Amino acid sequence: MKWICAVTIGLLMTTGCSSLVATAPSPGYASLEFADVRDGKDSMSGTFQSVGGLEIPTTSSTIYVKAGWRRIGYTCPDHLTVDGPPTTTAVFEAGASYQLKCIASEAVIERVRGQ
Repeated sequence: MKWICAVTIGLLMTTGCSSLVATAPSPGYASLEFADVRDGKDSMSGTFQSVGGLEIPTTSSTIYVKAGWRRIGYTCPDHLTVDGPPTTTAVFEAGASYQLKCIASEAVIERVRGQ
């Protein structure tokens, strides 16, 4: 009986956390991409590390984030990190598109199009 509870709790934790990020466009999600280096003279592209504290195993420059307030972990090129990747927060609307730009020592999330 104990192992059934442990499996159920593990399954709920896995499905609950992983639903913050989708691998393809989905209803209820917004796209978030790293800005292309060519978008601005001070912009550099980077990689996504986590959403809501959950590490995401991707090298993609675009992820799909569940709508709502989210904390995004990221790594920008030429930025030294000591205690894990830096994070930034934003409110995402379903169906909208956003860009994360690495500018100097900060990240900026901007809405680029959508509902």
